[in-house]
Amino acid sequence: MPVVKVAFARRLKASATHQNGASDAAYPADFLATEARAADLLIVGRHEKGEVFIHHQSLDIGDAVMKAGRPMLIVPPRKTSLAFNCVLIAWKDTAEARKAVSAALPLLKHAQEVMIVEIVSDDRARDAAACRVADVAKWLKSHKVTASASAELSAGDAGSHLDAIGSESGVDVIVAGAYGHSRLREWVFGGVTHHLLQQSSMFAFLMH
Repeated sequence: MPVVKVAFARRLKASATHQNGASDAAYPADFLATEARAADLLIVGRHEKGEVFIHHQSLDIGDAVMKAGRPMLIVPPRKTSLAFNCVLIAWKDTAEARKAVSAALPLLKHAQEVMIVEIVSDDRARDAAACRVADVAKWLKSHKVTASASAELSAGDAGSHLDAIGSESGVDVIVAGAYGHSRLREWVFGGVTHHLLQQSSMFAFLMH
């Protein structure tokens, strides 16, 4: 049995009544995406910023998010616990965001506070965005989740802006759609997605 698998089993032994493991010689993101067929949620830890790793031995989280077809909870470096008290939904009126919010619904029902925020680039787009997030709040209410909704004028980088809102409001998790396209065998991500994959200080619940 591989060393990593032994260590993982040892960690779970005290708290899990049932556990199942799998291993193979494959690229980590491809292997995780294949095994995700039997998972409700994938939980992965993010590398420290600037940490050097060998591509074929370490998980490329962005690659895994885009391939898995399952929601993924990304754990920032040095985070060891998660209190699901306050959740921020980073709304964008796309299929990816709708999938992410729908997938997060079981977790949202356990949150004490849910906030829906859409970042807009100029004041003229604010009214339309406010209507969109109000619709999302109404949909969540039909599923017994109470949420506040707001449209915020962009203050520079949208990812950093969401982090600032999260820090000020005591947010535990940011829920967002993962946006990207493949170019020359690599994923090119949208600004918020890239920020949540690489820099955010908060847990990120992403789905493509």
